[in-house]
Amino acid sequence: MSETYKIYTPNGIAVKVDKETNKIYFVESLDSHPPAKGNYTEEYSKALFEAHNIKRNSPYKDYKPQYLDPNFYTGQKSTLVEFKEWQSIYLKDPIKGAIAPWTKAEKAYYKSLKTKRERYKYLAIRSGLRSVVIDIPYDAYANVDEKGYLINEEYAYIYDEVSSHRGTLKSYSFFNEWE
Repeated sequence: MSETYKIYTPNGIAVKVDKETNKIYFVESLDSHPPAKGNYTEEYSKALFEAHNIKRNSPYKDYKPQYLDPNFYTGQKSTLVEFKEWQSIYLKDPIKGAIAPWTKAEKAYYKSLKTKRERYKYLAIRSGLRSVVIDIPYDAYANVDEKGYLINEEYAYIYDEVSSHRGTLKSYSFFNEWE
């Protein structure tokens, strides 16, 4: 048998390929689960080799993420400078006075609101906090009465979507958003 090399298919299976003829040996796969036998045409083989060449020539094939450590170690290599550059872009302090103290007019308006629902809605909108998981219009805030019934049926789909994501594994990442 002539010399062979291995390539990986897009689904991750390693197969042997003859160096001289580019014949693919599917049965003698390097993987513990060889692919099923079938009629493989030249088109399939060309697609496999093109995918292999793209992966081999990718500028990202040797990519290793850089982990930034904000600590400074004397006498050792440190990523403090890179971390500070990243921090200046992404971890900016909030603008001073972004959530301004209450004016007398705002406080009087808040106290004039009769129900907990109205007060909650006012505070939620005034805070400027928004959900990152789902877009909720301001009209849908506090859309439930004291008995738990929807006030405006137009936004029922939002409550259905939130209910459908409760208890799913994905929702645990956004637990505070969904609950």
